Amino acid sequence: MQKLILFVVFLTAITGCGDELKNKRRQPGINIVQQPLKSSPPFLLMKESRGCEVKRIENYDRFLNLFIEGNITMSSRDLRDIFRGLFVKSADTSIITKTIYGLDIELVPRGDTMEMVVHKKGKSVSVCPEKKDYQRESVESASMNASYFITKTNKAVRAQSPSLRIAPIKVIISPSHRTTLRVQSLGLRKRSFYRTDNAYYDPSDMSVTFLPHSQAWKNAGIQANFWEVPMVASHEYGHHIFQTILRKGMGGVKGMRTLTPCFADHPVVEDGEVVPTATFADKVSILSAYNEGFSDLIAFYSLSNEERSVQGVKCLSVTRDVAQPFFIDGRSKVFSPDAIYTFLTPAMTTQELPCEITNFQGVHTMGAVFAHSADKITTQWTQSKEKKLSITIKWAQKLAAKLSGMSFLSKHQLLRDIYALYITTASEELEEPLNAESCKLAEETFPSITHSIPQCKGL
Repeated sequence: MQKLILFVVFLTAITGCGDELKNKRRQPGINIVQQPLKSSPPFLLMKESRGCEVKRIENYDRFLNLFIEGNITMSSRDLRDIFRGLFVKSADTSIITKTIYGLDIELVPRGDTMEMVVHKKGKSVSVCPEKKDYQRESVESASMNASYFITKTNKAVRAQSPSLRIAPIKVIISPSHRTTLRVQSLGLRKRSFYRTDNAYYDPSDMSVTFLPHSQAWKNAGIQANFWEVPMVASHEYGHHIFQTILRKGMGGVKGMRTLTPCFADHPVVEDGEVVPTATFADKVSILSAYNEGFSDLIAFYSLSNEERSVQGVKCLSVTRDVAQPFFIDGRSKVFSPDAIYTFLTPAMTTQELPCEITNFQGVHTMGAVFAHSADKITTQWTQSKEKKLSITIKWAQKLAAKLSGMSFLSKHQLLRDIYALYITTASEELEEPLNAESCKLAEETFPSITHSIPQCKGL
């Protein structure tokens, strides 16, 4: 299901190839943590403020409930940029057009497709001027958290790339997303499965959604809520930036409706032998992995050291910490031959692995490899987060311009050349030469990478 969803998202949103899904059949797309549908019911957030004594906000300071470095903390922030009147959205609607709660959606089978039924459209989130703090499990708390850090990331990116035009998004808080199916083992009786314990960006309507956590999640004693982890909101917004850059660089989606012009399969010659090129789905997975890594880097460079921490967050701790050289099970974050082979070999396993086990078939795992490796390369030349953020944006822009010319590459070549482009971009932007030492470091992160870096050949 996850691979199908991911394919659909990139098919319609990045490349524009193939027919677009109708809204009623669209399913949520890029998840920060791969999770299947769950039968455990969601713990839906509630609106805390129902009536306000005051109708005008005079003081914009509010307490945010944040999960920072393994602990729940209350942090006072100036939120003037995310209030328009009493509503939680950008003051000028240029970053966030609205935040929504109470959305109730059900997917039901209709023949060979799943039809979306909207039971409740949801309402805009508002706050009371006189109330300075909200309960952790409230709609207001979650919406203020998400909006604040999305706005912070937007400002950091725009500071490094003022000409980059980023369309505004909407934020959806704690919706009820369920799929109702007839289950064979239950005598074809209907059963509802819920989407929970996750966050995702949907490019088809440019929205970031924070799903509710499940009762099972709560019963397990897990402390962190994803809307309380700044990195999650920033990461999901990073997907929006990546999509924006690739769409602009590829000339938009018009005129790119068929598969052939995008990633056609043609013979490729390597070392005198003809090898098959990657299928479109393979290349989408590779691009998806870089999308994940890009979004990790955007969060890592746009947030403070405390805010970007994922310590103590289930499925993210260590594994999605860009600075950590290992995954949580001790495996190295490098493009090793084993990792590359596993990633590029389709359907090695259909078993759902727990997030504590490194699965190199996953785009999030390979994205984490890219993010750490890219940061390791730039760190040899600079410690500046601002410069690293600028490099990451420039790399995505160059990738967008070059992507159509990469359609004839094999899977391995595509994976290697996109990473090599990051290394050369960093070298050029920082005006640092690729010498024997830096090329050796590149080889340590991706054996054979220097084949795709002309400056490293012969060193």
